[in-house]
Amino acid sequence: MNFLLWPLLFCGFAGAHWFVGQYCAFFGTAPSVLLAATVACAIASAPAQAMAFGFFAGLFADFLAVHLFGGYALLFVITAYAVCFAKSRIYFETPAAQFWLCAALTLLCAAGYMAESLVFLDKPFPVVWRTWFLTPVYNGALCMAAFPFFLLFRPVRRITSGGGLFGR
Repeated sequence: MNFLLWPLLFCGFAGAHWFVGQYCAFFGTAPSVLLAATVACAIASAPAQAMAFGFFAGLFADFLAVHLFGGYALLFVITAYAVCFAKSRIYFETPAAQFWLCAALTLLCAAGYMAESLVFLDKPFPVVWRTWFLTPVYNGALCMAAFPFFLLFRPVRRITSGGGLFGR
């Protein structure tokens, strides 16, 4: 039954991404709700679920953008993979760690998108100063807000007693 709720969660974040991008731009820049949701999903979920969510989130972000189609999908999958790789070594479930992780990954995704456009379109994607200073703060706050939604889909691990060395 859990897998039926994932499309609803995705549609909720996709709608929030569209709404924030259209109507809630702060100081000329809008946060990437889908990138923050991808990072939160990668922290709270299994790697396959996180990368699938990142791919579809990036694909939806590509549909809304007019620049390089497929660029966000590639970056969001790489972001989800990097977080899943790092979370086995670092504990990211505190709000401060989520904030700084998402802020750093926002900067890396912006640089990666510029590199993709330079390689595939022979011209860099123009990025203004607000992208480097304000968007990481917005995305970090959104990642902390999105994380509890993905905790709802985490499987519950029950601790059983007994069994000894060989189990029962």
